[in-house]
Amino acid sequence: MGKIRAREIDKLNSYEVVAVADIDPTNMTGFKGQVFTDWKELLEMPLDAVVVSTFNDSIVEAVCASLDKGLHVFSEKPPGRNLQECRMIEDSFNGGDSVLKFGFNHRYHGSVMAAEELIRSGKFGKVLWAKGTYGKAGGPSFKEAWRSNLDSAGGGILLDQGIHMADLLCHFLGPIDEVKGFTETLHWDIPMEDNAFVTFNTSEGQLGFLHSSATYWKNRFELEVNLEGAMLRLEGILSNSMTYAPEKLLVMEKDFESEQGALGFPRVQEMEFQEDCSWELEMKDFIDSIEKKRSPHCGTIGDALRVMEFLDSIYTKTKQS
Repeated sequence: MGKIRAREIDKLNSYEVVAVADIDPTNMTGFKGQVFTDWKELLEMPLDAVVVSTFNDSIVEAVCASLDKGLHVFSEKPPGRNLQECRMIEDSFNGGDSVLKFGFNHRYHGSVMAAEELIRSGKFGKVLWAKGTYGKAGGPSFKEAWRSNLDSAGGGILLDQGIHMADLLCHFLGPIDEVKGFTETLHWDIPMEDNAFVTFNTSEGQLGFLHSSATYWKNRFELEVNLEGAMLRLEGILSNSMTYAPEKLLVMEKDFESEQGALGFPRVQEMEFQEDCSWELEMKDFIDSIEKKRSPHCGTIGDALRVMEFLDSIYTKTKQS
C-alpha cells in the first residue's frame, strides 16, 4: 500500500516523496530518497506530510506521533485496532491545524460515486434499507498472514475488509442505532472471526444487513440500496487483483403502471465502470485539503469514529450473545 500511495503522489506532481521507512529494507530497494528502518527517525526530518501504511498495531502510535509534530497525515484503514485507539488519534488531532485523512478508497469508486449522486438527487425518494456483502476466499497462506494475528490486526475479516462495506453502509444510511448479529470463526484456525453476519437499524428507521466473510470461495462485492422509487445494486468492484471485477451499477426503477413492472420486472439501467481511479482521487483529496486548508471530503476523523463505533457495537453485541 505504501508503494501505491507513493506512486499516486508522484503522478500528482504536488509533493515529493523524500523519505520512506520500512522494517524490511528490501522493500525500499531502488528508492532515491532517504530510507529508514525506524519510522521514528523519519519523523525527525523536515516534512510536510506523512503517509502511514503499516500493520494495524503501529497505526495509532505513528499517526499520533506525526500529528503531535504538526504534520499532515494520511493513514490506511483501519483507524486503529479498536474504538479506543481511534479516540486516541482523535485526541491528538483535536486542537491542531493538520489535515488528517484515512484511506477508505471505496468511496471513490465509480459505481459508489454514481450511486451517491442518484441518492443525493432525491429522484427516487429516501433510502429504506441497504444490504452489503463483501467476501474473499482467504487463500492458502491466510492462516499465517499478519492479518490473522490478533495482536497485529486487532480483529478479523470484519475489521480488515468488512470495514469498507461498513463505511459505505454508514455513508448511505442514517446514524446506526440498534445492532444484532454474530461474529464467528467457522473455518479458518485463527483467533478472530472469519465471518460476521449483522443486522441493524438506524435512528431514522432504516434497516441494514452486513455480511463480511473470509470463506467466500469466489470473491464477492455486492451492495444493494433500496429507495422508495428504485433499487440500486452495486455488483463487483475494480481492484488491483481484478478478482472482484467487473464493476457495475444497476438502477432498477419501480414501475407499477406497466404490466411488466407490476409483475416485478422494473426498468433497468446498467452502468459498467472500466477504470479504478480511487487511489488517485483519494490522494488528490488529501493534497487539495492541505493546499486549500479544508477538511477532506471523506475519510475524516468523524467518518473514522462513526465506522469504528459501528464495528465496536458489532463486536460488543456479538460477544454478549
